Amino acid sequence: MLQPLYHKPAAAEYYALWNPLTHACATVPGPAGGGGRSFGVIGGYAHPETRRFHLLHSSCEAVPGRDDLMAPVTFRILRVGGDATWRELPFPPLHDKDNTSIFMRSDRARDRHVSVHGNLHWLVQSGATGTVALLVFDTARDKFRVMAAPERRPGLRLETARIVLWSGKLCVLALASKASSAAGTMEMWVLDVDDYGSDSDPAGASWRLRRRIRMVRLDGADLSPAFMAATTVEVVEGVEEGEEIFLRLGDRIDAYNLREDAWRKVSVAKHASLLMHRVSVLRPEMSFGEAARVLVPRTGLLGSLYHCCFREGHEGY
Repeated sequence: MLQPLYHKPAAAEYYALWNPLTHACATVPGPAGGGGRSFGVIGGYAHPETRRFHLLHSSCEAVPGRDDLMAPVTFRILRVGGDATWRELPFPPLHDKDNTSIFMRSDRARDRHVSVHGNLHWLVQSGATGTVALLVFDTARDKFRVMAAPERRPGLRLETARIVLWSGKLCVLALASKASSAAGTMEMWVLDVDDYGSDSDPAGASWRLRRRIRMVRLDGADLSPAFMAATTVEVVEGVEEGEEIFLRLGDRIDAYNLREDAWRKVSVAKHASLLMHRVSVLRPEMSFGEAARVLVPRTGLLGSLYHCCFREGHEGY
């Protein structure tokens, strides 16, 4: 769990980390300014060999005329529990010589990374051509690369596509074009492990169209706008329900059951949050190193219980 502290207009002075499995916590400083407008932490992971936790941060610039996009200009990485120094990473190689930038969604709630095969993944857009691709970060080598997204006609649009994890595989969910014969449906593209591509062949990833899903609920409601605006899109597998796709928009949750080929509305409390449980990056052996602090229980006003994560020389959070 990651929580920014001391919000400034475009940055957090500190980040609070908490491992709910071990109750270990830590507070770490954000990176120094410069290199564009700060965007914030875009990913976190335990190193595959050392199990030390790392944070990945992006500083970005605004995209003229597009409030929904940001252009990364600097990527930095922090080894939690080290010397608190954010190390700048080389920018991912862009294989189109006319392309000098990539765009990411400015809303981080809709741009969560997907972790699989030891890598972190985001959907991004070419700044020159508008082509959608995947930005891949190799957590073992601290290295970025760009990988091809599913090919279709017309091409994918960043605002109508999401990347999710399905049965341990990368999956892209994308609304079909309104001008196509499949209008009103959502395509489910899956990438098999053996077709993951490589640094030398970024276009070698082979995507398979698994199915088309009708975006209309049984009561006639069109869920396409909800998919585009949803703060959470996840694929999960329940013991009884089987595989389901969840869309969360405000107080509304819609779920599509792949086995029954039908949408249903999920009832939740008005202010409830949607948290999908799967294998966590925060394994018990994951370490915050010397940054680890004790999570101290305290009693607040009216007997409420809360916990403080202490940072040396400061009050707890």
